[in-house]
Amino acid sequence: MSIGQSRNTIVANVVQQGAAVLLLFALPNLLSVEGYAEVVFIGVLLSFARFADFGLSAVYGREMPRHHTLNEATEQNRWNPTMFWFAVLGGGIAGAVAAVVMYVRFGKGIDAVLVGLLPPLTAISATYVSMASVRGDFLAFRNTQIAISLSRLIAIPLVVFLGFFGWLSAQVAAMGFVALNLGSVWIPTPIEIDWDLIRTFLPAAVQLALINLLWGQLLDSARLMASVHYSAQGIATYGLLMSGYQSIYTLVISGYLPVTVKALGILGRSDREAIDYIFGVISKSLPFVFGLAVVASELSPWVLSVAFPKYQIDPLMPRVVLYGLTVLPFVATLGNLLIGKRKNGVYILILMVSLAMTIGLEALLRPQVGIKAAAIAQAAGAVALALLLLVATRYLYIAKLPEVGRIMRPSVVRCLGLWAAYLAVKSVVGFL
Repeated sequence: MSIGQSRNTIVANVVQQGAAVLLLFALPNLLSVEGYAEVVFIGVLLSFARFADFGLSAVYGREMPRHHTLNEATEQNRWNPTMFWFAVLGGGIAGAVAAVVMYVRFGKGIDAVLVGLLPPLTAISATYVSMASVRGDFLAFRNTQIAISLSRLIAIPLVVFLGFFGWLSAQVAAMGFVALNLGSVWIPTPIEIDWDLIRTFLPAAVQLALINLLWGQLLDSARLMASVHYSAQGIATYGLLMSGYQSIYTLVISGYLPVTVKALGILGRSDREAIDYIFGVISKSLPFVFGLAVVASELSPWVLSVAFPKYQIDPLMPRVVLYGLTVLPFVATLGNLLIGKRKNGVYILILMVSLAMTIGLEALLRPQVGIKAAAIAQAAGAVALALLLLVATRYLYIAKLPEVGRIMRPSVVRCLGLWAAYLAVKSVVGFL
């Protein structure tokens, strides 16, 4: 990627984050607790709709750059219409399901219709962005992402006058405006789906989609569980907590993307080098990630009380949620070793077990600790995922690499040592 292309993606990300921060501080204070709870619920609902194409977009992003580089027009003409129309079809079906769920939960027909429009509209803009990215047109990528982010800011004045309905209308209006602004010239024709192409790549696509879906829901499980089990106050509270958590989580994860690419490249050459590299990165990055997590956990109760005074949030909840980030160096890297060894099934099983443990722990704790149960369960789920990935890595590579346990040990010891030091400091200064 050239410097200019990197600049385009960075600019798009900065604008996205800036718009997200403005909405984060505006919406919870402008909306009622019940209104903001509906916003959070829709966010959870639409997080499933992102995979309405069964992961085909992920495979498209992996396959198409090569076809563009080699000027393989035949493959491009197979992929582009299939990708676009399959995504729109999936978005339409996901929209219909989301509308039904929304109506059943809140009983408002017009709100359900508006929610149902979002997945297909999102599919149009997302497909345009994917098509621009694989052909290296990051200027189009930047402009579209900026247009989406800035258009969503119309929610702020509309919320002032129309409340929750203003926010929901703004989402549809923003995505509709972007779709109209893109025009129709770029839309692939003819209107057809190459089902042979779908059958060939769908198994790999579904695996990637399932990994991403389970990963996202596990690391954001508190909001999911709150949306299912808690009152409007609980849902809104976890909406606030998860918004801040996701900002830090996204920042940390972005730092590991180059590690992923390099590790997969090394893995094709040498298991030993890949293991050494991954655990070297984990060991070096642990103090920085741990420090960021604990500083955020100590500051978060004060920030939340000042920025959102009408939400009475137990200080334990943001702290525990953010504690889960301390194992992110393991979670963000070790899964790639499984993918690199084509052990997607093992990875999916680990994610499913971790999510099941998280949901089960929340149900067990809820009668005793109330809405704090989701925060505790999410942090425990992240730790469970890290431990299971360590065990899987140990036994996946032990046959070829007997010393893998010795290579892993320093990172685990460092993580435990950081926790011991942190708890000792807290006990000394009297914060426990």
